[in-house]
Amino acid sequence: DDTGVRTDLVGSTLNLLNATLPYAHQFTNEDADEPLPMVDLSEACLLVAGSMCGLADPIGVHSIAQNCDDAGDGKYSHLRLDACTMACNILTAKKPGQAALLPTVLVGAIGESLIVPSLRLSHAICTYGSIDLCG
Repeated sequence: DDTGVRTDLVGSTLNLLNATLPYAHQFTNEDADEPLPMVDLSEACLLVAGSMCGLADPIGVHSIAQNCDDAGDGKYSHLRLDACTMACNILTAKKPGQAALLPTVLVGAIGESLIVPSLRLSHAICTYGSIDLCG
C-alpha cells in the first residue's frame, strides 16, 4: 500500500527531528564540539517537517500554503494533519530536566540557523493543525 510508505516517511522524518534537536541542544549546553553536524541535520528536519505540514515556500511575506488541498479534504490532508500533530508534540513536549524545545529553538539557543525553519514549521502547524492539536 502506497499510503503506508508515505505515513512511515512522515513518522520517520519527525522521529529524526525528535532525536536531533535534543542532541544538538545537549552539545550547545556543554559548549562542546559536536561530533556530528546535528544543528544542520535539525535544520533540514525542521524544513522538511514544515513542508510536510503544508507550507510550500520559505516563511516571509510571500509564504504560501500548498495548493494541493487547501480545503482540508484532499487525499493527503490526513498525512498533513498527522505531521502537524507529531511535530507539535515534539516541539512542545517537556522531558525530565528539560523545557520544551520550541522556545529554546525560537530564541536561537541551539543555533541561529534554526530560528526561521522553526517559525516556518510553527506557521504550518498553526495553519493546518486542528484547534486541539497539542493535547
